[in-house]
Amino acid sequence: MSKSKSISEIPQHRVFEPGKRHMELIASVSRSSGLEKGGDALRDFKVQEEYRLFVQSKLDGYWKRYPPRSAVDDLKHKEETEANLLILFRKLREGILSTQRKDSFATEVYETSLYLSILFRSPSQTTSILSYLLPNLYLASKPSKSGAATFVPLSPNALSTSLLSLLNHLICAYPSQSTFYAQLQDLPPVLLPCSSAHKSDTFSVNSRSYADPQLAVAAHVWIRELARCLRGRNYAQLDILSCREAFVQFVPSTSSDLKHSGATANHSKHSGSPSTSSQALNLPLEALCILVDSLRAKARATAWQVLRRAYREFICTPPSHVTASSASVTLGTPSSRSEEKKDHACPAAPSSTTTWLARSLALAPLSPSVSSRADVQDESAALLVDRWLTERCAAGEVRQKEGMAGRWVVCKA
Repeated sequence: MSKSKSISEIPQHRVFEPGKRHMELIASVSRSSGLEKGGDALRDFKVQEEYRLFVQSKLDGYWKRYPPRSAVDDLKHKEETEANLLILFRKLREGILSTQRKDSFATEVYETSLYLSILFRSPSQTTSILSYLLPNLYLASKPSKSGAATFVPLSPNALSTSLLSLLNHLICAYPSQSTFYAQLQDLPPVLLPCSSAHKSDTFSVNSRSYADPQLAVAAHVWIRELARCLRGRNYAQLDILSCREAFVQFVPSTSSDLKHSGATANHSKHSGSPSTSSQALNLPLEALCILVDSLRAKARATAWQVLRRAYREFICTPPSHVTASSASVTLGTPSSRSEEKKDHACPAAPSSTTTWLARSLALAPLSPSVSSRADVQDESAALLVDRWLTERCAAGEVRQKEGMAGRWVVCKA
């Protein structure tokens, strides 16, 4: 028996096995430069779609292990997983960019990459993705049968993406708004029409791009008012404009998104679209909430500096008082009928100072578990303000007055 083997008998590396692709070993287009064997694999449309399904399986595993707003035991492993997911999506975007692919698949990949870069706190990738997504992909045109160029129907997420771009400018350049207004001016009217755009020919021709053109006009008004409140330091109005109910209308629901894009289970299987289980999480809305909350945090820091200079102390309702009264009514603490009637008629409520502070500092969370602004003001304001002042106390900015619950003395710098 010969000791040597023929070339055909030598086992190939698994990345080159016929009929089977090993996605983990696919090289990045930018790193291989086409010199490595299989280095241009992601330039093939079919491979791109297969790779999208592979990345989606990784993403589904991440959501299963780390559900949104859940406690995390191993933060380091979570951050490493997020970084790896962003790398996989970036590798896929490189393949799409190298082929100049501009269709619904490319748009979906860039949109998902954008949302994840915001959720995973990667501002450098957010800026990079937005520069190509707006307006390159959304305004990509294809020749019709007659030979004339016609606009590809806008993605149902084009409006929310435009808002994400503008919010990103407000956050990165805060308190300056020069880049925000430059971007607002550069955005094509078809993506974010202003209130007077409906009179122009441009808007009338392209108004079919959005199912509800007036909703896009409302989004334009909302983002401008938000910037105006920041510039004028109108924090009470900012709290109203930055609540979840103020912008949730600009993001399509997951069901309407599927209906608009025509996605089905069969289409998802072959085109690389996200799985139905992953779409249960509204990524555009989650990304919008994170950017709005980041903007509120910057405004909150500015407002707090103003309040510290203007006031010597704050007299707030201790959260224990509100909780105790609520418990006595809810749990039915033994009491006389007259006292019970009095409690129901006049339940304990946060002081005007407490409510004012919660509103001025925009402390109300953007979590979907908060059903209305009234709930926050009536039940949670005392807890929110007390938590905030306790944090400021640890930072040495305020101190609690001895023997007087709810009284906080401002420590001047």
